[in-house]
Amino acid sequence: MRSFILSLSTFVAALSLVFATEDACAQMCSYVEGCAKSKYDSYCKTWQSPSVCFGLIKKSDGSICFEPTDADCVGESIACGEQPTAVPGTSTMESTTEVPVTTTASVQSSVASTSSADETSPALETTQSE
Repeated sequence: MRSFILSLSTFVAALSLVFATEDACAQMCSYVEGCAKSKYDSYCKTWQSPSVCFGLIKKSDGSICFEPTDADCVGESIACGEQPTAVPGTSTMESTTEVPVTTTASVQSSVASTSSADETSPALETTQSE
């Protein structure tokens, strides 16, 4: 009886893991317009390596589309359980003419050089006032 309960617990844990993975694909499908409104649903293709969600594709702009209902849906398959970095099915891009400002700190090195005098850059000179 004890081994049966242990086996049943192991089976339930494995089954929960499978459903949790499939739920991630189905949940993502509900956020993607083409998938949510289709007669299809997404699920995890666990027999593939790596496992991917059926029909869910990440486009080059980061948006997510559903291939069975969108002829322009081209990109990479989404791994089961992958969390999108943006809201699925949407992408926003702000246009700007401003250039980002970056600052860098200059670090001088005190490493000795063995090159000849005419190959070196001018040295900094300091003078003292009397």
